Amino acid sequence: MESLKDYIRENRASATRIAVVAAVLLIAAPVTWYFVHTSEEKAYVNFTNGYYYYRNHNYDQAAGALQQLIDLYPNSDFTPLGRYYLGLTYLEVNHLPDAAGQFQYFIDQNPKHFLRDRVYAMWMSLELQSGHPDNCVSLADRYLAEFPKDAPATPEILYRKGVALLQLGRTADAESCFDAAGAGAKETNVYSNFSFYARTAHSAM
Repeated sequence: MESLKDYIRENRASATRIAVVAAVLLIAAPVTWYFVHTSEEKAYVNFTNGYYYYRNHNYDQAAGALQQLIDLYPNSDFTPLGRYYLGLTYLEVNHLPDAAGQFQYFIDQNPKHFLRDRVYAMWMSLELQSGHPDNCVSLADRYLAEFPKDAPATPEILYRKGVALLQLGRTADAESCFDAAGAGAKETNVYSNFSFYARTAHSAM
């Protein structure tokens, strides 16, 4: 204790700076924690409001609440879910380009999110609905380069790629996709049935 007093007497300027820094830290840390804590709570409220409106088919209000979440709290843990449900909301009102934009942003900005494979499948389905089978094939290739062959969504991704390839007239490639989808699907052989369809279409050409 005496040595500390001696240091303060001999180094008043340094001691003053240390005291100021300590005071700032003591004040700033609780304020920062409070800000982050309350911001996440507010983001949660925005998300739950948007989700509630979506589940009750109030799509205009859902879009407003979810967009507000994204605009006000871009770094919140709830924002990726907000984008996901905003994309679903746009699908419900047939705003397909807006839905595709939300799904693309989700994929580009959330490399480890647990809904990532699901969003890939939905985005591919959307591209098929919009008449863009070439985009669907590109998305499938992007997914297959990222996820292992035994990932749960892989059979569905291969199936959608096969459908897109059929639309592009590439029936032999579509057949291969359907075969691979059937081999990877443990619960059903529905994808293999599409392989038979692709072989039939290929033979008829």
